[in-house]
Amino acid sequence: MFQPFLECPKCGARLGLEKVYVGAPFRCSACQVELQVSNLYAWSVCLGSILVSLPIPTAVGLRGFAFFFATVYGWIPTWLLASLVVKMVITPKIQLHRPEDPDLITLFPRR
Repeated sequence: MFQPFLECPKCGARLGLEKVYVGAPFRCSACQVELQVSNLYAWSVCLGSILVSLPIPTAVGLRGFAFFFATVYGWIPTWLLASLVVKMVITPKIQLHRPEDPDLITLFPRR
């Protein structure tokens, strides 16, 4: 089976796909620098999984709140599965982790 490999952008060490998380930072096993999958890739997986979870509630004929909740409940397992499977088919771009701006005003500030 074809096993794509990824490289750390800082030290060039190979990263196994099991160490790469879509939507969360992870560390390089060699140099311990924090890495992340590109935001475009993460959002593409998220939006793609929403689009995949839409046809079932539509086919069943759900409308309104029932349609919304069925889509959300269908999206969660679809997203989890997509974040595991898609990275084996479409190799994600790895970049250095960029923490959020500390001066950013948010509803949930980090302490």
